[in-house]
Amino acid sequence: MKEIDFRVVQSLLKNEIDSINLKYIITFIILNILIAIINWLIQRNVKSQDNQIYRKKVREDRRITIIEDIYKEFVSCTYIFNSIEATNLIIKIAELEKRLSENRLYINKSLNNKLTLFIDYLKEIATDFRKKDFNKENKMLNDIEKEFNN
Repeated sequence: MKEIDFRVVQSLLKNEIDSINLKYIITFIILNILIAIINWLIQRNVKSQDNQIYRKKVREDRRITIIEDIYKEFVSCTYIFNSIEATNLIIKIAELEKRLSENRLYINKSLNNKLTLFIDYLKEIATDFRKKDFNKENKMLNDIEKEFNN
């Protein structure tokens, strides 16, 4: 076997590197590293925004289901016409207050105030059934509906 003369290979490589210009190679490597860092930062930012959107969607879905359930209970309470049914109303009011306080995180302040006002109105009816006013109920329910849809 022949021995390879490394001096010849070394001189060939040296001539090749001198002809390419080492500055361009270093610039190319630095540019690739910068692009990789920028790509990583953008991907991290996009993932963070995606997580925020998902959390917001989950909260909004939960808020909608909670308020819809409470609103259905409110509407069912408006169909109580006598004092005998009012005893069941007291139990419903307690459940509604509990549900409202448990889910306060999902309900904004102004809507929470309107829901609390309607619960107070239901308490009035439970104590004195003569204070029942359908116009007042409809107005309060419409206010709750408008606040929910805004």
